[in-house]
Amino acid sequence: MQNNEDSSVLDELAVLDELVKLANLQDERVLAMRAQERKSGFINPRLDTAIRVHEHILLSIQRMRFDLGLDEYKRGIPQAQTAESAAEVQVQVYEAYKAAEEIFTRRLGTRDVVDVATPSVHNSETEMN
Repeated sequence: MQNNEDSSVLDELAVLDELVKLANLQDERVLAMRAQERKSGFINPRLDTAIRVHEHILLSIQRMRFDLGLDEYKRGIPQAQTAESAAEVQVQVYEAYKAAEEIFTRRLGTRDVVDVATPSVHNSETEMN
């Protein structure tokens, strides 16, 4: 089983190597087309297509490097939020709010602030007038 995995990785590395060669070739083509465009003073509509092809090749190379484990994916992977993590976020928000209130109190003096930990609930049907 290990030999199959090794040969598979080697095959993928060979494909990656070919993609890199294609990217280099396409890069030369894009640069040549851009130089020709500058020299003639006219826009070459084929340059846009060549740039898109080059971009596609580069993205394919990067995707393959991630798949092979050659590069580490740095962006966050979306994860479902658990009740524990949601509660932790709420605690952090409350602590940040409390710290901000302390700063305001020190700078501006005392203020009447509604306690966010125990909000009041008003129900017009049960309140007495």
